[in-house]
Amino acid sequence: EIKLPGVPTQLISYMSTENNSAYDNAQAMNAATFSLLESAVVVIASDGTVRKWSQGATQLFGYEENDIVGQSVCSLMPEDVAKFHQSRIDQFLVTRNKTMVDNTTSVVAKAKTGFEFPVLIAVR
Repeated sequence: EIKLPGVPTQLISYMSTENNSAYDNAQAMNAATFSLLESAVVVIASDGTVRKWSQGATQLFGYEENDIVGQSVCSLMPEDVAKFHQSRIDQFLVTRNKTMVDNTTSVVAKAKTGFEFPVLIAVR
């Protein structure tokens, strides 16, 4: 769990690997309920495109939903982390090897202000 004063304490990012099922599940959730989540939740497609963004993510990163949905999740990371993360996404898209699926890991994220901090990502 991440402890930052004045912001949600945990980020959970879901990457769907099959038919964008995480995105479909997020779409099925009542939009008003999703937007009220205090935890930062980012749903991305298998190519790394942000598909869904919670209010908690806005508080944590400083981006409004309309500014980040449709963008690469790598835009939320420092350059070195983003390059590595994108290489893993590219590798998955070519091989469909699911070694990173059903894992939770900590990475460094970057807020709109440039502030860097640790987050947890879960790939499902």
